[in-house]
Amino acid sequence: MGFNPEEKTILVVDDEADLCEILQFDLEDVGYKTLTASQAHEALNQIEKNHVDLVVSDIRMPGGDGVYLLDSLREKDIENPPVVFVSGFADITVDEAYHKGVNSVFSKPLATEKLLSYIEFSLKEPMERWKRQTDWTKESSIQLSFASISEAKKSHKLAVGRGGAFVALEDSLPRASETFHFKFDIEDSQSTLEGLAVCRWQRNSAGEEERHPKGVGIEFLELTDASIVFLNKYTQENAIIAQIPMY
Repeated sequence: MGFNPEEKTILVVDDEADLCEILQFDLEDVGYKTLTASQAHEALNQIEKNHVDLVVSDIRMPGGDGVYLLDSLREKDIENPPVVFVSGFADITVDEAYHKGVNSVFSKPLATEKLLSYIEFSLKEPMERWKRQTDWTKESSIQLSFASISEAKKSHKLAVGRGGAFVALEDSLPRASETFHFKFDIEDSQSTLEGLAVCRWQRNSAGEEERHPKGVGIEFLELTDASIVFLNKYTQENAIIAQIPMY
């Protein structure tokens, strides 16, 4: 069966009633069922009482902000319901938001079509969400090998999240929003994580702490079938919260 928005319920959380109503209308127009809340505590009550497939939340709100909402949800479940931030303020950096477990971040004024497209992407089953659809040979490529995924994480060279990864790179960092092919060979498990990714954030210089090396945060757009199986197994076994780790 294909994706059916009529089977999904989206919770919209925003203290600005007009913006909440507009987004609610746009979601219902394509078939989603919707619930609304004006702040984090009300949203948590809605989720306790109703099945919610995804949350779209503002960040800056009185009576409990979006970050509090995200933290509260991720304490209970590492990935469900998915959370998407929509905000006109830089209350939290993009890399921090992804590290805390948000699935995506959109800026106001909102590009509604992009948000709707992402919601559908996020709600699909993993094999459907990340299935290969494009020719990766036409893209620039990053190919790296690691002795093990645990050693790569410990040395801050690669940290894999639920929907992306941090990759330490010294030269030729991808630009923000640039798409590229990647292939990460994991030698101890004879596994390969390979697919198409987009750069969500850059760290152009190493931080004072050794664990903050120069590199990029990437979001997975497409993956090989074997990579999807590997990713799901790794994130579940290790209770990974971060969508894209910071290090």
